Amino acid sequence: MQLTPGTKLDHERYEISSHLGGSGFGQTYLAKALRLASKPTRVIKQIKPQASDQQTFDEAKKLFDEQVTVLEDLGQHPQIPNLFEQFVENQAFYLVQEFIEGEELSKEVTPNKLFSEAEVIALLREILEVLAFVHQKGVIHCHLKPSNIIRRETDKKIVLIDFGGGKKISTLCLNSQGKPNFNPAVGADGYMPSEQAQGNPDFCSDIYAVGMICIEAITRVPANKIDENPITHEVRWRDLAPNINGQLADILDKMVCRFPEHRYKSVEEVLEALKKLKNPLYKARQSRKKKSIFGIMGRDPVNRLNQIFGILAALFVVLGIPGLINIFHWNSPAENFKSYNSPNGEISIKYPKEWTEDPKSDPGTIVTFMSRKENNADKFLENLNIKVADLSTQPMTLTELTELNINQISESYSVTSDPIILVNNLPAYKAVYSGKEGSNNVTWLVVWTIKENKAYTMTFEVEADKYQEFQKTADDMIKSWQIK
Repeated sequence: MQLTPGTKLDHERYEISSHLGGSGFGQTYLAKALRLASKPTRVIKQIKPQASDQQTFDEAKKLFDEQVTVLEDLGQHPQIPNLFEQFVENQAFYLVQEFIEGEELSKEVTPNKLFSEAEVIALLREILEVLAFVHQKGVIHCHLKPSNIIRRETDKKIVLIDFGGGKKISTLCLNSQGKPNFNPAVGADGYMPSEQAQGNPDFCSDIYAVGMICIEAITRVPANKIDENPITHEVRWRDLAPNINGQLADILDKMVCRFPEHRYKSVEEVLEALKKLKNPLYKARQSRKKKSIFGIMGRDPVNRLNQIFGILAALFVVLGIPGLINIFHWNSPAENFKSYNSPNGEISIKYPKEWTEDPKSDPGTIVTFMSRKENNADKFLENLNIKVADLSTQPMTLTELTELNINQISESYSVTSDPIILVNNLPAYKAVYSGKEGSNNVTWLVVWTIKENKAYTMTFEVEADKYQEFQKTADDMIKSWQIK
């Protein structure tokens, strides 16, 4: 029987707000912590063992206590919810956990969204890096599926929830010798390999589940709807994603092999395989060299000059002097820009007159500038923001910061990087990369530098097909950037 909103638990310490979901073995609720001043929201999980006698209940309590110890240990990771407390009431076990505000991964992995290879690789790494911690603690999740992974609202990182131990407790029964037996089906249809369905999960069972989540993302077909080969009983998915990189497909195939001995033995093995991908999504590319007008015209200096004067003469006849001035940007960019000085005098910069300051800046952001809306169909506003980070507790050089930034970006995007540039006579680094921002194809130009144990980062964000149009604007803003 489900608890209704308003029900109070644990001597009126918690009040049920709503029911989140569940099944026969347990239910999950949102509740308010009434004895805390802000009455924060908590997640309460109710586990009801199928115990008709005291011996079975006592065995279930032992399992519950073991599960509590595991969850307390796992909660040390920032991407796993904290366990605040546990209690027993009316022959049911209760866990009180941290509420993670965000959206289930099932809202991202849907038939309406086709993940790119870069997005699948990024998702795979995100999940595996948290799962590595879980496995290092000797724990098998046993219940990995998109609805048990949350994309946290505050930082957009994934959080693993709903570990499968609760089902084991609830389905406990004792055999004729008084030994515990369990319902073997602990897991989610489509994400649960055969050995787990038979009650023998291994660490590679979780690897199977993660592989199926990523296959679902790249094919847009729900995991439980993907066919098996009728002879080998291996997952038959490659025809649903014919253009996928062969090496990435091989990694996913090995993750979801039918027989556990053929899968990767550990999360670390999968991550190592991802590092070896020979794919531009994982490697920073050198900037392409552009041909100058002299290179196009040839190397002979006399011919070169004759051709230049010929072109200028023709342009003069057609456009006159004003036209030539506009073509070669002889007008000062200051005429189209206005100045910004931060309140503390830390930075100054020039930005387009038609742009505006965005008052909704995030913590650490000094200023954000937004372009104006061109028309009603314009749903993406080009923007530039400047952030500062204090490095006094973790000093680093520009080279170290650059290596850190490039490695992080290259994990998910193809990067075009420039050599060191100057910002206000300070050495700085510039990188350009493209990807998805919601439904938009976006290009980012990022410049960073360090001064007096502070890292300054400028990020220019524009729709990918407008990057060339706005590149000069971005370059002019970079040139005008002063750090004082």
